[in-house]
Amino acid sequence: METRFAFKQYWKHIVCIIVLVGILLFTVNSNTEAEEVLLKNAAIPVEDNLSDLVVNFDNKSVEDDKVEFSGPLEVVTVEPDQFEMTLTSYADEIKFFAKAFGIKHDVILEDLKARHEANKELDFKETNIGYLLNDKGQVKTFDSIERGIVEYFYNFAEKNPKKVNSKRVPCTDKPAYIKNLVIYYTQKIYKNVDTATALSIAQIESGYRAKGMLKANNINGSMSKGKLVKYKNIEYGVLSYIRLLSRGYYGKGLNTVKKIGKKYNPTFDNNGNKIANPKWVKSVSSYLNKMKKLNYNVTIQDLLSKK
Repeated sequence: METRFAFKQYWKHIVCIIVLVGILLFTVNSNTEAEEVLLKNAAIPVEDNLSDLVVNFDNKSVEDDKVEFSGPLEVVTVEPDQFEMTLTSYADEIKFFAKAFGIKHDVILEDLKARHEANKELDFKETNIGYLLNDKGQVKTFDSIERGIVEYFYNFAEKNPKKVNSKRVPCTDKPAYIKNLVIYYTQKIYKNVDTATALSIAQIESGYRAKGMLKANNINGSMSKGKLVKYKNIEYGVLSYIRLLSRGYYGKGLNTVKKIGKKYNPTFDNNGNKIANPKWVKSVSSYLNKMKKLNYNVTIQDLLSKK
C-alpha cells in the first residue's frame, strides 16, 4: 500500500517536470521568432543614423588631403596682354589728347580696340598703340609711347574727319599752363626739339599773353595766306607749333636759333643773301637761360589739372 502511494507521488513529480520543460521551450522559441520579425520590419531612423553615414571632413587632418604626384610640378605662366596694359597705363594721355583733338573718348577707345583685333597677327609695339604702318606694311616704332599716341590721333583725325569736332575755344589759361604744354610736348613727344628754344620763340612771338593770339590759340605766330592760323584749342595749337618745329626745322637739321631764324624769320644782308633776322635771333637767345631754369618735370596729371 505504502509502495503504491510512493509510486503515485513520484509519478506526479515527473509529470510536473515534463510540463515545466514544455512551457520553457515554448517561451524561448516565441521570443526568438519575435526578434527576427522585428529585425526584418524595423526602419532605420534617418536622423539618428545620418551622422554615421556622413564623413566629417572638418576632423580630417591636412595629411589626409595631400595628393601624391608622379612627377615634378609644371609652372604655367600667363603672359599679360601688352596692348591692354598700355591702354590702361596711358589712359590719362589718351583722355587728354582725345579732348585736344576734339574726338570723343569712347570713340577712340573703340577704334583702338578694333585696330588691335584686326592686327593681332602683327607684333604689337607699345610705342605704336594705333598700329601705324610704314611703306613696307611693318608696324612703326616711335621714340616714346606718348609720341605714338599723338601720331595715332593725327592718323585717326585724317581718316575720320566727320568724327572730329573743330569748334574753336579761345584760350583763357594762364602763361604757366601754356609753358607746361610746351615743356611736356618737347620732353615727352617731340624730343628732338630743344625745350628752351621752343619756349623762347613763343615768348617773343606772343609773350603767352597777347589776346589776339590767345584767341586764335596760336602762341608762335604761324601764318597762312597772310593771316594768323587759328586752332581749335590751346592744347592743339601748342602741339601744332611743336610738331612744326620737330618736322620742319629740327628734323631737317635746323637745330640752332640762327638756323631756325633763317627760315622762321628771314631777312637779307647787303649782298642779298638770306639770313636770320639778327634782332629776332638776339631776342630769342636772350630768353634761353631763363627758360632753362624752369621745371621740366611736367606730367600728364599736371596738364589735366591745368597747373
